[in-house]
Amino acid sequence: MLLKHGNLYSSKLSRALACCGEYVYAYYQDGDAFPFYVGKGKGTRVLEHWNKAITSPTKDHEKKIREILTDGGFPQLKLLAYNLDESTLNQKAYDVAERVLQEAFGIQSVWEKMQGKERIKEIPSFLLQKREESSKYPTLSLDAVLCKADLCGVLDKASLIDISTKENMPILLVGLSQTYHPKYNQSQLGEMARMYWNLSKYQNTSLPQLLSGNAYLLAWSSKINKKPMIVGAWTIDGENAILHKKSQRYEFPLVDDYRARKLFIGKKLEGRGNRWQGQKIFTQSS
Repeated sequence: MLLKHGNLYSSKLSRALACCGEYVYAYYQDGDAFPFYVGKGKGTRVLEHWNKAITSPTKDHEKKIREILTDGGFPQLKLLAYNLDESTLNQKAYDVAERVLQEAFGIQSVWEKMQGKERIKEIPSFLLQKREESSKYPTLSLDAVLCKADLCGVLDKASLIDISTKENMPILLVGLSQTYHPKYNQSQLGEMARMYWNLSKYQNTSLPQLLSGNAYLLAWSSKINKKPMIVGAWTIDGENAILHKKSQRYEFPLVDDYRARKLFIGKKLEGRGNRWQGQKIFTQSS
């Protein structure tokens, strides 16, 4: 099924991208280390290829995106460099950033516009340099862009319980600050979030509800902007959870839930990160 980006990301994403200034972005097939397309732009430019792939793909990368969507997958989008200073250096820093990233990833040709027309421009491989990622400007997934902008509101304990009640879905909240990186996509984060939680202290209270059917799994991290932000959201199948008896830790089957992504990702948890340490379960009876 072909889904527009609006079905995957919060409506706040456009405002969040506006905070990133001029940027260089990349499209990946899920699981691949290297992108199949690198470009530059600002605002919602990174999403235009996705929209074109759905409506009328003509270029190779648009056809590739459509192929991924048709097969039931979703391309991974990342900002590789952002807040580039275009005006003061007459685009030199901007162009060099794009060239370095294209050559580092082995991209041999790009599309460029000339006098209202588009053409393929071949890139000679003479500038071989890999971008050194810094803690100030790490690679960002679009979910991380949303979290960094901090535009989506606040969740406290009462609001989590209220959502659980209205949705009739328990919520398992886990912290990933020690293992999180803003370039990780939802598949990578999901593998960390769904695995091996010791929930023995909930045996007589919330655990039966968590294991009786589907539940929301939410992951938070303070790594992006030093505030506990929801960085991942999925549905887990509690009925088919696996208990590893030796360690008394649970492993949950994970289900991609794009409604959950829109509902939770980018929201900030009330208070400091240390009050949310460990795993917590929120249910109607919490």
